[in-house]
Amino acid sequence: MLQTVRDADDATDLLQFAPPLAGTPRLALAVQAIVSLSSERRPAWVECLVRPPADRPGQSVMDLVRAGYARRGDRFDLDVLDAALRRMPALRPDTRFGVNIRPGSLMVPDFVDAVLERLHRAQVAPDRLVLELVEYAGAVNLEATARPLNALRRAGVQVALDDFGPGAANLDVVAAGLVDWIKLDRSVCRCVDTHDGARRVVEGLAALVRHAGPGLVAEGIERPAQMQLLHGMGIVHQQGFLFHRPALLVDDLHAGSTH
Repeated sequence: MLQTVRDADDATDLLQFAPPLAGTPRLALAVQAIVSLSSERRPAWVECLVRPPADRPGQSVMDLVRAGYARRGDRFDLDVLDAALRRMPALRPDTRFGVNIRPGSLMVPDFVDAVLERLHRAQVAPDRLVLELVEYAGAVNLEATARPLNALRRAGVQVALDDFGPGAANLDVVAAGLVDWIKLDRSVCRCVDTHDGARRVVEGLAALVRHAGPGLVAEGIERPAQMQLLHGMGIVHQQGFLFHRPALLVDDLHAGSTH
């Protein structure tokens, strides 16, 4: 069983040990737990979510992310990882944490080494990190990413395929056994308890993933009926407002970061 700070169920308990760092904040991070219904709703891991800084309250998350990639390229993913690693003292040593990356970063020649070097420097075990490949950034190129994915997983890093379902563009990656987790997109799970068609789609996707081998996470869970129906399908890992809202964790990524 994985725990966050203390033994509380609410992810906001992460905050009391995370004082703000000096300097002008340019990016904020929030965390939201992926809970295990088989472990009294304890977090299986916490996902680090990019959020606008306090001085830009009107900026959307997607605009912030696009600006980060425009300015830093694929190094933006490493910037976010750096920001998360700086806050590891806020978490219990056995808590896993997830960081979103776009699949193209895996094709950067030094990306795997850069990730592992950062973990080593921060004295964080690789098996605490879950890299979440965001499907909205496009399909994962199986041929180009198989080697880096295998290298990361051999080192102990877990890999999740995020936002799965709307296009199901990454079935070849699932079939090749290159990921440890599949996260069903909230758009797929939204009406699972109110629409028979949606329920059948999720049942089919759950069966497909179960046969392929990865663990399965349902995203966007907001109602007890959703939770119960998905749990009945055997989906014990879930994420959404029903369990935890994203809780601000850090506000410390600066433009002057060096890599």
